[in-house]
Amino acid sequence: FITNSKNTPLLNTTNIYGTKQINSLLFKYSVGWRDQLYVDITGRNDWSSALTFTDGTGNYSYYYPSVTTSWVFSETFADNMPTWLSFGKLRASWAQVGNDTNPFAINKGYSTGNIDHANGNIITNSGSTTVVDPLLKPEKKTSVELGLNVSFMQNRLTLDVAYYDDLVKNQISTIPLPSESGFNNMLTNVGSLRNSGVELTLSGDIIKNNDYSWTSTFNYWRNTTTVEELHELTGEYKGLYGDVAYGNYRVGAVAFEGGEYGVLYSDSKIAQNDAGQNLLTWHDGVKAAYYKRAGGREEVGKIQPDFEGSWNNEFRYKNFTFGLLLDMRFGGDVVSFPAKYGT
Repeated sequence: FITNSKNTPLLNTTNIYGTKQINSLLFKYSVGWRDQLYVDITGRNDWSSALTFTDGTGNYSYYYPSVTTSWVFSETFADNMPTWLSFGKLRASWAQVGNDTNPFAINKGYSTGNIDHANGNIITNSGSTTVVDPLLKPEKKTSVELGLNVSFMQNRLTLDVAYYDDLVKNQISTIPLPSESGFNNMLTNVGSLRNSGVELTLSGDIIKNNDYSWTSTFNYWRNTTTVEELHELTGEYKGLYGDVAYGNYRVGAVAFEGGEYGVLYSDSKIAQNDAGQNLLTWHDGVKAAYYKRAGGREEVGKIQPDFEGSWNNEFRYKNFTFGLLLDMRFGGDVVSFPAKYGT
């Protein structure tokens, strides 16, 4: 019985975590012509509870369409195709995708707690330090892709090439606020990201018969992510991982308008005199000199690679198969804190 408690009973609550509701209407129309030309058209509208304020307002309704086409030109020109070309297709697509945010992110409640006191437990609650932009919009991603797929020598050799360009607008995240506002952060649409690149896949059956075979696939892709726009209250940059000017690490990945996503900033550059010599400063506590920091924050690298790739080989002898996969990453920087402290 609750009245038998010696102290004020602890607060126990039953909560609902991570629950949201999305209602949708969607359509799809597909048409094909003589096994060589295809068109798919889709449209979808979502209504999300995660973008609905408690008073029923909010930009909780968002629509996104898509159009995808492909042309099998090897079928169109079947009578005039060279014998070494087995298959050929061109494809193009334009699509949009909408996105909301986490459940209860825009409707900030109170958190509860207990303080053990000499005369019993004190029940506490505290408000959120994040304010929500009342004009918060859903995210929207617009994608364009162009591709070519061809096969040669009775499909023994296959080539697939693709170019893509993705623009994500109204990305939902937090930006810092001055402490005078009474809040630490604001949840809002922080900006736009553009993702573009090329991907190439070359696959071939080098050896193929009933007893043994060797299939090799080479994949190459180059991707660039840039920050197209940032909220005006973000400041010089938005921190992503780590911290540029705090703690022992003093390096962090950041995003700033017009730059690549994931540029590495640090304030740990060693100060130098006019002759380019490193400057020392004295630490009286340990009676030793150490290199002096120059101060200020500057770019020291980036986390995005220049390009990546893979090479997969599959060997088969009767019922036994052996595979070998090599992954490649060229460019980009890795911050290794164990290496730092180890040296």
